[in-house]
Amino acid sequence: MTDLFDAAGMPLPPIPTKPPRKAHKPSPAALAAAGRLGGARRSWPALRDRIGMGRDLAHTASVLPFPLSRNAKVLATITARLPSAIADNIEDVFDYERQKYARRLIARGWPKLAAKLCANELLHTAYMTRAKEVGIL
Repeated sequence: MTDLFDAAGMPLPPIPTKPPRKAHKPSPAALAAAGRLGGARRSWPALRDRIGMGRDLAHTASVLPFPLSRNAKVLATITARLPSAIADNIEDVFDYERQKYARRLIARGWPKLAAKLCANELLHTAYMTRAKEVGIL
């Protein structure tokens, strides 16, 4: 099939093609990343230097959680604070004493979770002691 313009004797000029795209100039971030390992965008921050005297932490003993219910003196003190197991407010006193003892352990430097678990275990043992005294268990 022939083109109608060719048949009429009027050749059309060729359709110009799009000029090829020019390469973009690299951004400053890309230039900086090219010199880094793996093309990393950021470098690691420099380590900070301590200003002033350093603290000697060797003299403080590490505080480790352990089951305080094994300590008979502490268990007897906590058990004496709890009312009888058949008292109406035993749950309220139990919660209050548990939170109070956990706060005391946290103030002494224990981690929060360890202090809460240790206080809960101690108060649970004291509660079970009271329950056995009454004969519930």
